[in-house]
Amino acid sequence: MRWIIFLLLCAWAWAEPATLRVGILSFEDSRDLYKQLRAQSDALKKAVHLTPAFAIGTYGELFHWLENDLVDVAVINSGQLSKLSQEKWQYIGSATTSGHEPAYLSVCVVRKDSGLKSFEDVRAAGSRLRLLAVDPLSVSGFIHPVEALTKAGVQITPDQIKFSYSHTNSLRWLVQSDGPEMACIWASTWERNKDASLQEITIPGLDQLHSLPVALIARRGAPTTDSLARLVKSGGFPGFEFDPDYMQQVDQLPDTMPGSLAGLSGRPLDRVGIDDLILTMHLYNVTHEKPARLAVVLAGGGAKCSYQAGAVRALEERLQIWRKRLSDDQLDIRLVVGTSGGAINALSVAMGLTVDEDGYKALSAAWADLDQGEIICPPLAVRVNLWCWLACVTGLIILAVNWVFRLGKPRSMVLTGVVGAVMFGLSHTQLRFLLGTDSGLQHVWAWLAWGIEGAGVVLVMVCVTGFVTLHRDRRHRQVVHRTGPLVRLAIAGVTLLPILQAWTMFCYEEVVSENRGIESALTRNFGNLIQRQSRESGSVAGLSIAKLSQRVFEQNLLKRDVVLTASPLTDPELSLPGEFYFYASPLNSPEPGFGNRGIALVKRPELLFDALLGSAAIYPLFPSRLINDLPKAGQHVDLVDGSFAHRSPLEPAVLWGATHVLVIEASTLEPTTRGNLLNNFGASLTYLYDEAQLVDVRLRGQTVLYSLYPSAPHIGLLDFSPYLIKASIEKGYREASGAPTSAYQKGGALHKELGPPIFWTP
Repeated sequence: MRWIIFLLLCAWAWAEPATLRVGILSFEDSRDLYKQLRAQSDALKKAVHLTPAFAIGTYGELFHWLENDLVDVAVINSGQLSKLSQEKWQYIGSATTSGHEPAYLSVCVVRKDSGLKSFEDVRAAGSRLRLLAVDPLSVSGFIHPVEALTKAGVQITPDQIKFSYSHTNSLRWLVQSDGPEMACIWASTWERNKDASLQEITIPGLDQLHSLPVALIARRGAPTTDSLARLVKSGGFPGFEFDPDYMQQVDQLPDTMPGSLAGLSGRPLDRVGIDDLILTMHLYNVTHEKPARLAVVLAGGGAKCSYQAGAVRALEERLQIWRKRLSDDQLDIRLVVGTSGGAINALSVAMGLTVDEDGYKALSAAWADLDQGEIICPPLAVRVNLWCWLACVTGLIILAVNWVFRLGKPRSMVLTGVVGAVMFGLSHTQLRFLLGTDSGLQHVWAWLAWGIEGAGVVLVMVCVTGFVTLHRDRRHRQVVHRTGPLVRLAIAGVTLLPILQAWTMFCYEEVVSENRGIESALTRNFGNLIQRQSRESGSVAGLSIAKLSQRVFEQNLLKRDVVLTASPLTDPELSLPGEFYFYASPLNSPEPGFGNRGIALVKRPELLFDALLGSAAIYPLFPSRLINDLPKAGQHVDLVDGSFAHRSPLEPAVLWGATHVLVIEASTLEPTTRGNLLNNFGASLTYLYDEAQLVDVRLRGQTVLYSLYPSAPHIGLLDFSPYLIKASIEKGYREASGAPTSAYQKGGALHKELGPPIFWTP
């Protein structure tokens, strides 16, 4: 019997958590909340004999924790409680209010210069009216105001609504807004945070809709629940009392919102704005000894990654604003992780280029300077074949003109020379600026520019050869040769050279493009950026890759921790990991747990730009990057695109202690098109490529994760054109800056993937 009792006690101790996990709704900024938690912590310890650990979250976060059993006890609002299973969660008590506090009412607030002076102005605004609400599950900040407006004849649609996720945040946003915008907030928040530029406006019937105070709930049937219920009923739990009618009033809350708003009610939004991320970080900072470690993860995608430069700039601006508003100097980016094209941005952000407007303009100019005519450089054999083929096509056209207009050999040779000179000249003009933002035309011109240059030289040579032959024939008094052999030669070239080209590209050459173009472009532009950041007058032109890399460390240009990921090509003689993480820590952070995958750049500073170029080498479009003395002295590896292992390298961010992660993608959420054989082949490759990212997918849920996807349509992988790049950067800035108006839009807004609570023990 003793053994049975002992085993039962062990089983109970194993099943019961060492701490009581308490989740608390953050519906407004309140420093007093943390003082109250310390007082409640002692009461909980005595009642349940467990140390309480608190996690403070937004509406969506707390609802996620409750649905996934990540907390044992929670303080939530009545709107959330109405959507929870009462078979799983038990009402324990509700908050008490002091006599001087205003009742649990909603108020609507507008700017004094908004043109909204009365309810009649609100009604007249119609679809122009914008409603600044708190959350779909906030009773005083959404449900009751919309109910009153609807009964008063004002119809609200989802496109008119913007959610701020806290009552005090609504007031902050309203101060900065323009036009007919109205914030719906809790009356107590308005009383404590009145602003001289704002005024309350009366909505008929709103003062008759009383909200319920926040509720304390616990998991039904848990060993601590009965003890906690007895504590509250006895009056021993500060700030809470038991109300026998509370749940009956919760059941009377509106089940759905009117009309088109029905879909918004009943679930937390997963589309948020940058401010939600920053406020979540602030909550972490005020409840933890160490500040939040925000990691910005920049996915790969070639030219599409230019979007990220604008998005990060928008984040930097919001961080600067909120640091001042909240007096929280710890709100900052602390880690940047990038791969492929995202590695270009990662190094730039780590150098602090996006912190100020001038640096952002310099980075934007560097992106615009990456021209596909320079970056895409086909091998010589491919170019020669293209020259000859275009020369044959053009020659056939000239022969046809000669036959129609009876030009004769001298004039046809002149025409050939003129056409060749024009083609050569066109290849060196900036004609791409006239093509605008049409991606297809830009690609066609990039390849034609390679071909018409050499084809023009070939035609000029044909012209010269023709005149030499004509002069020789005239000296020997010979008749002009027939054009038949030239026609047959041109037709043979037009038909056979494409076959030879296919064999050359698929069976002879190793890659589609040489690496010298992208290497030259990146080193030139980063050389300029390094010179700007170092503020030295000396030129960096002509410096080798290794010297340029060392310059970054010698002058301490890195301001944030950075990781660049790249994938080594497999080598049976070397036991290579699936990826390498090249990292540097100017913040002196603890060493990351990368194992044999981690390469400390402080020990190998000369590898910085080699790692960048290797990560950007989209193999086999571009050749791999050879790195000597890696992983050991005397060995070497070939680095290729880091996206092969991590398109969105979340793993190094999590392994290096990120508490919050913002992933800025380069590709849209559009599904892969299927249909014909070519589309199906591309869809299958995309599927296999996505399956290779499972490591990062499995890590989702281990941290607070935000993702930003570009809205469709977006530029392509190789759309390195100043017009396209500029539009992409501006799009990233615009979409990251804007707060979403709809829960259902795809791309162009932050998507919040809710992770586990981060607990704090007073």
